[in-house]
Amino acid sequence: MTGRFIRAAAVTVAAVLSVAAGSSAPAQSRAEREPPLHRAAREGDGLTLQRELDRDSSQVSHAHGPNLETPLMFAARSGEKDVATWLPRLAPTREALNARARDGRTALMIAASHGVSQVVAALRDLGADVSLVDHDGRTALMHAARLSRDGVLELLIPGSTLDASDDAGWTALHHAAWSGDAVRVRLLVEAGATIDAADRSGRAPLHVAGKVGAAEVVEALLDANASPALTDREGVTPLMLAAQASTPRALNAMLAARDRHAPGLDASDASGRTALMHAILTHRPDHARRLIEAGASVSPRDSDGRDALFHAIAAGDAALVRELLSRGADAAAADRNGRTALMVAAALRAVEARNDGPSAGAPDAAIIDTLLAHNTRPAVNAVGPGGTTALIEAAARGGPRQVAALLRAGAAVDHADELGRTALIHAAGASHDDAAARVVLLLDAGASIHHRDLGGLDALMHAARRGSAASVQTLLSRGANAGARGEKGESALMFAAGRSDRAAEGMVELLAPVDPRINDADERGMTALQYAARHGTVAGIRTIVARGGAVNARDRLERTPLMHAAMSGRLEHVEALLAAGADAAITDKQGRTALDHARSLGVRGEPVVARLSRVR
Repeated sequence: MTGRFIRAAAVTVAAVLSVAAGSSAPAQSRAEREPPLHRAAREGDGLTLQRELDRDSSQVSHAHGPNLETPLMFAARSGEKDVATWLPRLAPTREALNARARDGRTALMIAASHGVSQVVAALRDLGADVSLVDHDGRTALMHAARLSRDGVLELLIPGSTLDASDDAGWTALHHAAWSGDAVRVRLLVEAGATIDAADRSGRAPLHVAGKVGAAEVVEALLDANASPALTDREGVTPLMLAAQASTPRALNAMLAARDRHAPGLDASDASGRTALMHAILTHRPDHARRLIEAGASVSPRDSDGRDALFHAIAAGDAALVRELLSRGADAAAADRNGRTALMVAAALRAVEARNDGPSAGAPDAAIIDTLLAHNTRPAVNAVGPGGTTALIEAAARGGPRQVAALLRAGAAVDHADELGRTALIHAAGASHDDAAARVVLLLDAGASIHHRDLGGLDALMHAARRGSAASVQTLLSRGANAGARGEKGESALMFAAGRSDRAAEGMVELLAPVDPRINDADERGMTALQYAARHGTVAGIRTIVARGGAVNARDRLERTPLMHAAMSGRLEHVEALLAAGADAAITDKQGRTALDHARSLGVRGEPVVARLSRVR
């Protein structure tokens, strides 16, 4: 199509003439005031049109508005009864008739998209070029197929190339399918449009109709022998897209015609996903049930080795899980990574139920109970990727209900993953509000409170590192050892002191009184007070000092807590340390004082420099 290849280089006549005609007028004035001829064209005011054209006929080429439209374009979208009679005067030349707006549309395209049939007819009779395309590659026929009212499409079909495609590869039939108007679809089909034309992604009009859920269009295309077996470049069929649509009508239309058209219920896309899986993944449980009733198999697995059951569990739909199990889904199956359906269920956070069944409000726990009660009962202690188990998944990412259900089923409470972390350590290190409740359940089940992972960190350290004050309090009340140290010398107090959030203050208050080694340092020589000075809170500094924290302790680089506070530009921290007796004259290995470190921050360190400069 010639118009498409030249449009990038072409400058619209309207835009050029607009600049020439309006160069002497202020830009703001031109934008604020609609020219009389444009207003008359929009309103269908024949008297003003005649007067303005008699006064200055060159106005027909003037462009106005953000889209730089000529008076002819204004008239093209007008629904006034007599506007078509004035079009010849607004388009005295072929150049004016086919002028382009900023978006590349002509008056004919604008009239087509607004459904003004009398204007479309008049422009066509004047010789408007139906082959021109806008900046998206769309012809007037495509605009009519997509947006117009009755009567317009019939006017444009004669003389138009029916199978011309826009920049996305869509033909007029694609656009008509998107509109959901079966009348337009039938008009194009009867005129000879290619039924199964593929766009750039390989999708035919039937794909489009399925995606938007246009049942009447689906029926019209199937009646015209459109192929439901066509796949796009990702292997997606129209049935898969209909399974994702917000309404079931297009899906029902395809399933009703399956005897005639064999749409392939169990066909899979490039990811191995079937229409049933697509329905579940897009949270369309009713669509999924309709597919199951039509005979869709629950057994196929996608490229990750996950079947419809896995996806239903991930969606948190307990009722659909029960239905899939009743249809033969395997509750004990694992995906390609060794992750079981039970592990997926265990990791679910509480979600709003997508059904009205007895599991409503707690589908996470209901799904676990359903899986464990099934005759293909999964192995509770099966080990998945990274050494994880269902209990570890529940402790780390799930909730108390899953933890409780798995413990009742005999889950091994002290199994450790490949990092040496047990369910208790994962629960203690979780950031959810109910983490402490999971900790309690695991401790009540006999979980070892002193177990350490491969880095030497126990549950208390993980809780402090993640800022779970409730878990810290629970663990301390159950006998956790605040004096324990990790492989690098870290303590729970250090982790808590190094946090700057609100939880940090409470954790430091809990841990400082019970840590018998409050001045011990880690492998870098950093004490809990130095962590608080560098990264923590003022309240944390004061609490640690009050419990005997050494205010002038030095790390491996001989830096004191005051130096760390100064290096961070923290004036309040500096004040707290000075009030506690910190010595500002001490130097580190490089011979630098806290004041020297503050000066190295430039503008950001000026408040600290000013304060330390007053120290005597």
